[in-house]
Amino acid sequence: MKNLLSACATAGIAEWVCCPSSLNTPLMELLAQLPGTHCWSIADEPSAAAFALGRCQASTRPLALLGSSTAAATSMLPAVTEAFYQRRPLLVITIDEQTDLEGEAIFGNFANCIDIKLPCSGSDIPPLRELMAECQPLHLRLLGEINQETESVGLSDISVVDPAPAPPFRGSLVDLSQMLRFNAYEGLVLMLGSLEPNEQEPALWMARALRVPTLADASSGLREELSGLRLHLGDSILKQQPPRNILRLGEMPQSAFWSELEQLHDSNVFSISRSGFSGLRRPTVNIEGDIEQIMKAVGDVPHVGHQWPHGSISQDCIQD
Repeated sequence: MKNLLSACATAGIAEWVCCPSSLNTPLMELLAQLPGTHCWSIADEPSAAAFALGRCQASTRPLALLGSSTAAATSMLPAVTEAFYQRRPLLVITIDEQTDLEGEAIFGNFANCIDIKLPCSGSDIPPLRELMAECQPLHLRLLGEINQETESVGLSDISVVDPAPAPPFRGSLVDLSQMLRFNAYEGLVLMLGSLEPNEQEPALWMARALRVPTLADASSGLREELSGLRLHLGDSILKQQPPRNILRLGEMPQSAFWSELEQLHDSNVFSISRSGFSGLRRPTVNIEGDIEQIMKAVGDVPHVGHQWPHGSISQDCIQD
C-alpha cells in the first residue's frame, strides 16, 4: 500500500473522500498517518462521489475517491460521468477480494479501469502523475486483500507535491486565427457558456477586444459586464439571420440558438472550452484547455465590431 500512497502523493493528491467499509479500513488507517493529506469520511457512496466532484472543482487538483467494492461503486457513476464531461482529475479506488472481476470496466468509457493485484510493487502502479495531468477520471481496482499490519508501514518519507500541469491546450489554433484575422468581418457572434471564475477575465478581454454581438448565459457570470455588446432577443435574431461565424467560450451554451446550429451548416462554429466537447453532431473547430493560455497563444485579435451578413447589425438589437 505504501507504493500506491506514494504514487498518489506524487500525483498531487492531497484530499481523499472515503466511504468506510471493512474492505478499505486498513487503507484508511494508513491515510490517517499520511502527512499533508486530508480525509473526508462519507458513508453513502453517491453522496461521497458528488462531494468528491465538488471538492475537485473547488481545488482544481486531483482528488482520490475511496470506495468499498466495485459493485458498490456503481452508484458513483453519475459523478464519474460528470467528471468526465468536466475534465476533472478524479481518481476512484475500489477494493475486491475476488480477483475474477479483472477486466470489467464498470464506468464504461467515462473512466479507464486499471486492475492492480495485491500485494503490489512500485512497478505495478501506473504513472498516476501523468494520468491525472490528463484531467480525466480514472478507476483503480485493487484485487486481493490489504495487509492488516499497518503499523509496520513507514509513511513519514511520503510527501504530497504539486500536481503535474495539464497541457495548455489541445487542438490547432490555425483555423481560429485565420477566422479572427481574415473572415470575422463576414459576420461573427460571440457566445459565452458557463465559465469558471478564472475563465471570466480572459473571456471578457476577448469580448471587449472583438466588440462583436454577444450572447451570454447567466452562468457565464459576465452578463452585467457586457453592456453595449449583448444581443437583445438574440436567439430570434440569430435564427433569422445566422452569422457566418460563431465563437463559443466556456461550456456548451444553453441558448436555443446553439441547438439551431445543428442544422445551420453555413455557420462556422469555433469552440474554446476546458472540456473540449462541442455538444453538436456536426463539424466544428474545438480547442480544449485553459482559456487564458489559449488567449495568450492566439495573441492580438482585431476589432471586428457589429458586422453582419447584410451590413452592421442595428444598435437597437444591442442591450445596454
